[in-house]
Amino acid sequence: MKKYDVISCSDMILETFAHIEKSTVQKNNKLFSIWKKIITKINGCGENVYEHTQIADLKNGVLMIEADHSGWIQLLQMHSGFIKKGLKMYVPEFNITSLAFRLKGSNSVLHNVDYDAQLSQGRQKLMQEMEAEGKILEKYGSPEAQQSENASLSPEIQEKFDSIKRSLLTKNKNK
Repeated sequence: MKKYDVISCSDMILETFAHIEKSTVQKNNKLFSIWKKIITKINGCGENVYEHTQIADLKNGVLMIEADHSGWIQLLQMHSGFIKKGLKMYVPEFNITSLAFRLKGSNSVLHNVDYDAQLSQGRQKLMQEMEAEGKILEKYGSPEAQQSENASLSPEIQEKFDSIKRSLLTKNKNK
């Protein structure tokens, strides 16, 4: 197409929608109608919640829900179990496992994140931390070994340490 070629509006629309499959549109329409069906069944406030929320995104089994006020997000969170159960019952093909929320107008998005890779990285980090702690224990001794060293302290000093330990434990329990 040349710079000054003019195309009709109908050709633009046909070209835009040519790559969208009818089954995909029907599947998405089903999700939106089921969303309304589930949300409006929330006791006491379902219609209001539906009017102030909408589906924003769906990736990797996480459904992003957008609300125009944080109070609606709080209500959705309170009823998240009911919502997830309804989604699993009516649209199991989407395999929705969790819900995410955002305020309308924010730019939060769901990214394609490899959760297994993140889990593996977390495990590796935890193993490294455990190894580092093991090296520290080897260098300075275990808490049990330190306690046996404390046994060689004079009774007055040992009593002071025990008193401090009891006061710290008591303060932590009251917080």
